[in-house]
Amino acid sequence: AFKKYFISNCLSFTLVTVIYAVLSKYGVVYELRDYTLLQFFCITTAICLLMYLTDRIPVKTLAGGIAFDLLCVAAVVYTLGPLFGMFPMEWPILLLVAGMIAVVYAGVFAVFYVQNKAAAESINKKLSKQRKKGDETRDNGKGD
Repeated sequence: AFKKYFISNCLSFTLVTVIYAVLSKYGVVYELRDYTLLQFFCITTAICLLMYLTDRIPVKTLAGGIAFDLLCVAAVVYTLGPLFGMFPMEWPILLLVAGMIAVVYAGVFAVFYVQNKAAAESINKKLSKQRKKGDETRDNGKGD
């Protein structure tokens, strides 16, 4: 379980840093500074800790789980961001932050989706090979 949240934190931190750097390059946000990176790390770590705690809450649908995750992310970002003085609570900025949240969440979700799909395919191939071996063993046993 730790691995999932560690990878999620690393991915989130990397994605938000790259997005912010690009936006900073074009003058959309403040210049990227060293303390901003530490603030990003604190926020992404807090999000992962909250998700670790809330992942135990049963959610019945994928859409419900995504909505709940996004609510958790927004709660952390819109609480710690202003406390750290990262952004003012003004509509244009809040919408920009919401866009960043959506892109980072989608990126992390996509990585885990691809990883889970590859793992499932690998498991299915192994099971298929085992079934074929079992069928061959039974077929060879009937001929005796």
